[in-house]
Amino acid sequence: RRYRLDSIEGRPTAEEVRVNRTLTPQQMAEKYRTDRDHAHEGPMFGYVKRAHPHAGDDAIRQAIITAVRFEDATFAHFNWNGDFWECVVRAVARAAAQYPDFLETTYRDARNNVAYYYK
Repeated sequence: RRYRLDSIEGRPTAEEVRVNRTLTPQQMAEKYRTDRDHAHEGPMFGYVKRAHPHAGDDAIRQAIITAVRFEDATFAHFNWNGDFWECVVRAVARAAAQYPDFLETTYRDARNNVAYYYK
């Protein structure tokens, strides 16, 4: 879903596509890190603002920052030790202990996301 949002709005311009195609893997990784570090300043801010028009800008920015940190924590806590699905569940449970205010559906989606990327 997160990647589908990129196709709705805020798609890269032809010039951005051209530049992105010339990036080395190391440069692309750096760009990815920069985009994540500043996700609250990118297109996601507009998506969340439209979904929650009465929310304050600072609250939206903080929510995006917290969501990115939660996702980072799910991967940081992953440890290949035991049954694959149990490793996934344990990683998300540890991240959920750090970030307890998300909906259960968010934790479910996080488990699926971690499983997908580590498969």
